[in-house]
Amino acid sequence: MALENFGHADPSSLDLLRFLYPQLPPQPLWILLAGVPLTESGPEVRRFVERLEGGPAVDRWVLRPLNPPEVLEFVRSIDPAKHPTPHELTVWFSESRGNPLFLEQILRTRSRPSPTLPEAARAANVPFSEFARARISELTEAERKVLALASVLGLEFPFSLLRAASDFEEERLAEIVERLVERGMLREGPEEAIEFPRDELRTLVFGDLPRERQRELHQRVARALLSSRRSDPDALFALAHHAFEGGLDAEAVEANRRAAEFAAQVASPEIARTHLERALKCLKTARPDDLAGELELRLALAMALDQLGELKRAELTVREALELPRPAGENGGTAAGLLPIYLARILSEEGQWSEADALTERLLKADREGENPVSRIALLRLRGGVDFYHGHYADALRHHERALEIARRAGEGREVALATVRRANALSMIPGRSEEAFTAYREACESLLKLGGVSEAAVAHISLGITLFQNDRSAEALEELSSGLALAEEASDVRQQGWARFNIADVLREQGELPEARQQNARAQELLARIGDRFGVAQTQIISAKIALKVGGFSEAERELERAQEIVRELGVEPDEVEVLLRLAEVALGQQDTAKAVERWRELVRHGGADLRLDLAPEILHLREGLRALGVAVDGESPK
Repeated sequence: MALENFGHADPSSLDLLRFLYPQLPPQPLWILLAGVPLTESGPEVRRFVERLEGGPAVDRWVLRPLNPPEVLEFVRSIDPAKHPTPHELTVWFSESRGNPLFLEQILRTRSRPSPTLPEAARAANVPFSEFARARISELTEAERKVLALASVLGLEFPFSLLRAASDFEEERLAEIVERLVERGMLREGPEEAIEFPRDELRTLVFGDLPRERQRELHQRVARALLSSRRSDPDALFALAHHAFEGGLDAEAVEANRRAAEFAAQVASPEIARTHLERALKCLKTARPDDLAGELELRLALAMALDQLGELKRAELTVREALELPRPAGENGGTAAGLLPIYLARILSEEGQWSEADALTERLLKADREGENPVSRIALLRLRGGVDFYHGHYADALRHHERALEIARRAGEGREVALATVRRANALSMIPGRSEEAFTAYREACESLLKLGGVSEAAVAHISLGITLFQNDRSAEALEELSSGLALAEEASDVRQQGWARFNIADVLREQGELPEARQQNARAQELLARIGDRFGVAQTQIISAKIALKVGGFSEAERELERAQEIVRELGVEPDEVEVLLRLAEVALGQQDTAKAVERWRELVRHGGADLRLDLAPEILHLREGLRALGVAVDGESPK
């Protein structure tokens, strides 16, 4: 797989690669990333390569550039009849920096009778910007007009769009373009495509235009696109860009909203966010009194930010929307009603359980059952989630079963599948109901994938993997967690990527694969810290401690557990404090500090022990037996 000019890959290209990579078959594969050195690439490109390197069975080799003798050998391999002079070889080596793909492109270009402008500038040994401006000054006014319009259209564009946005008749325009091609300013691509020979020329031409002129030309292009009535994605994204840059605010609102919807559908939340921010900005100018429209855009923006893992920004976006006046009548009522529910969801994801608890309780009391099934389901889902993280599993099950009942009655297939996952989570923590949970998870996974819910299907696979691991089925657990990670990466769901990775790390720890377990857990911690998921970060710290305990690293384990304890106590998550106390007791035993081990044991009992964490019951029992073996009286204090 050869990816040329990879250092300048745009977000949508990276999203495509994230989608394709997990689907590649399990066989040897070379991926050639050609372009500038990784250190000179953008941060998204570097993160993508790091993600590749973080995968299992991935090795990296950096290919050095060709040296001058190898350049000559490469040239002759392309054209055996070519006998370049030493000067030509020096120029080619300098231009290509020894990159064979760039070198081949240069050689193919040399076969054309007219040099491109960048080539002519290098041959004259003059700085490109100085040389280009001198050549542009020699153009006629008509040629300069066409070149300016071309710079607004982009690096490559169809002749038909240039014609639609231009003042010139088609025949006259074709003549002008032909002259620009002869001068090396433009070149003809396949079919009717026109392109700049290098983006540096386009950038220079565009940058020299006054801002008002740029704005006027963007307007021309936007109106040409509107007149064409094209509905393909290329036209949609082009219209969104040109309407925004051209100050056509009314048109920009709708175009950017539609572009954001399309980006969300193809799992590109970063692109969706950009277009939603533009739509919101234009709405305030074009329709400042459209409160319903603003609430809808703010809710969509919060959802995109949430998917990107920017929880604090998502929370702020929702809180700002909640401070706006509520629209009169039913227009916009759906968004206005969902905003406080979405805030509760974000608070839950951030681990702000106390505020999420109070908010969901208040919303449930205010909501009239049957009035709005969607909001009622969302509220019950959130309430069940809060109960789950507090260890109130029977209450959580009751709320999720009620949500499932409403979803089925309303014929909401997606909500039925989501409620099934959450019900299974609660079932998995109730004695004797694990097999029922496994069946529910698998049904939900299948349904969500059929419905196109990639991110939600990731959650279902991850939840199933966790439950399988808790039931000593490690191989199946690793398979489900890996499936969940692949789906989370496809959906660009940062939070679920983090959760999948630290659970994978826990399984690998159990299997003795400690270096890979550390690597997966470190990546999870980085992702979850970046998005502000403090509860998730605490989980990675617990996993770090368990890995350290595996090799007798008691001091390291104790440091990690104390950091995790600080977070879970602040968040008020007692089930996870039970695990922290269990591990701290194990550390104390490993350090032969019996007094501290007993102290930890008694704290663990006071917090509910195995009553609160059924999945930890065997390990809690093992700890009790270890204390008894030391002659410590623990009878009557052990959890059930």
